[in-house]
Amino acid sequence: MYLAVFSGIILRFVLPGLKPVSPQEASFAGMVTGKGFLEAFFTSLAVNPQPPLFDMMTWIATSVFGVSEFSLRFLPAVFGSAAIFVVQKMTRSFYSERVSILAVSLFALNPFLIYLSRSCGSASLFMLTSLMIVYYFMLSVKYNSFVMGPFIFWSIIGIYTHFNTVLLLAALNVVLFFRYKEEIRINLWIRSQIYISLACLPLFVYLLKGVSAGVYPWENFAMLPLIFYKQMLLGPDLGFNFVTVPFLLAASFFLLVGIVTLRNMKEKRMTDIMTIIAAILPAVPWIEEIVRKQPYGPQLMVLSGVLLLILIAVGASHLSRDGTVLFSVITVIFYAWAAFVYFYQPADAADVRKIYSAVSSQYRDNDVVFNADPSIYVPFQFYNTNLNGKKIPDRLLSAVPEFKGNRMVREMWRGIKGFLSEKTGTRVYAGYDANILADNEAETEAQKYSRLWLVSGGVDTVGNITWLKKHFREVSERNFSGVSLTLLEKTSR
Repeated sequence: MYLAVFSGIILRFVLPGLKPVSPQEASFAGMVTGKGFLEAFFTSLAVNPQPPLFDMMTWIATSVFGVSEFSLRFLPAVFGSAAIFVVQKMTRSFYSERVSILAVSLFALNPFLIYLSRSCGSASLFMLTSLMIVYYFMLSVKYNSFVMGPFIFWSIIGIYTHFNTVLLLAALNVVLFFRYKEEIRINLWIRSQIYISLACLPLFVYLLKGVSAGVYPWENFAMLPLIFYKQMLLGPDLGFNFVTVPFLLAASFFLLVGIVTLRNMKEKRMTDIMTIIAAILPAVPWIEEIVRKQPYGPQLMVLSGVLLLILIAVGASHLSRDGTVLFSVITVIFYAWAAFVYFYQPADAADVRKIYSAVSSQYRDNDVVFNADPSIYVPFQFYNTNLNGKKIPDRLLSAVPEFKGNRMVREMWRGIKGFLSEKTGTRVYAGYDANILADNEAETEAQKYSRLWLVSGGVDTVGNITWLKKHFREVSERNFSGVSLTLLEKTSR
């Protein structure tokens, strides 16, 4: 177990810059970095549909370490590593040492959780706070005494991290009132819910602008739980094939064994609590997505996945010594395969660092970059702002987005923005990106420069933009995993 814990922590921290920042990470960085505290806070309030706790923690980290892949991914690695010890404490408190060793090893070396801890975002902190909430709830049920203080504390931290904590608390209320209302004094439980609600009243402002979750880019939403189950066990890089499907079926068998087997009543209670939570959390947003076409947030699925890993460990603990060794060896082989693919296989998406380096190495004064691909534009902005200190003029070719929000809230926000600008000199986010160039502006803007770098994804953008041939000639073109970088020089005409 100690080797697994040590290896898991190392894998969460080693080579944080191995992968380029994703569009989501770059967008997050642009929201909170390179700004003063107030500007970052209010920009987060305006842009992020989730509470600002993790955003401001990242602001502190990037202020201390500078803005880089390391500083963006440092906190998720810390929270992901801390969660290993929470899982150890949790399983050792409610199950045998054998279950704890298996669960901690599965968690520490899990390729998806390693991937999650190496990506900037609040998912690792949400997982940590959610595990703490579930741990203190289960501890209260086990000893028939509500651990009120720590439960309230982690619930408040969880809600200020992600609104999905509210659904977790709702699931715990279902578990309590339908199964275990005799184990926890109801008056103390209701009091804790009131305290949590009062502490989170400042977040009411988010209800005015609407709350949404992150979205997985899948089209087959009916299969989402199964897809995530595969991701949770084998990471995001291994697909369904004749090797991985038998592994998933075997894991499902041990999951079923862990749920239905009974050693003693206290262990059975803990198993039932985790089973119910692991079923409720993904089911609610999944059904909502199918019925109402609402965004399907992966954060809830992470906690469910961790609980499923623990239940698989419970099932595997019934194996003989030789069976446990075989289970461990097969699991390590699949985990190592997934880790190898993640660390060493070239990514399908273009490495924006290489695109930026290609432009930067040949950049001249009076050059400009026109980006026709939003998924490239956002990370290019990150490297353009933070790498080598060389700020290259960069514009996004796109239509100006139409405002679709609440106009009353927009006017209130404009008033706050004006007040902050006047009284504190703080510049706050005020709408769409000012670098956006509409079609009718692009031709005029391009003629101000002698050379133009055009970044486009998978289409003949040069041929489709008629004014380019009118004013520029193509000098060179390079391809980066489906993304073309074309250098054009202004003609003498």
